[in-house]
Amino acid sequence: MKFGMQAILTAVPNEGNALAKIMLEAASIVAPVKGCERYIVQQSLTDDTKILITEVWASQEDHQASLSNEQVQALIARAKPIIATMEYHPAQFLGGYGC
Repeated sequence: MKFGMQAILTAVPNEGNALAKIMLEAASIVAPVKGCERYIVQQSLTDDTKILITEVWASQEDHQASLSNEQVQALIARAKPIIATMEYHPAQFLGGYGC
């Protein structure tokens, strides 16, 4: 079953663009990883410290396995110091356009 996740990462003040850049690097790293179907990075128009991530994976196991990728681990280490808060919302796919 497909696995989805919505995440909102809030950067510390003045670091929204830096966090967005790191997350765009993450997108290019996970794109070829088994099971990654979508990894979309957006930056809020009303609060540039908020980076919105939409992920679609073939399974929750594929998503979990991606977190052990050495390049992903290195990006997580770079991002942690500039992340003030994180919200994760795992989701079950029901359907819709583009799924």
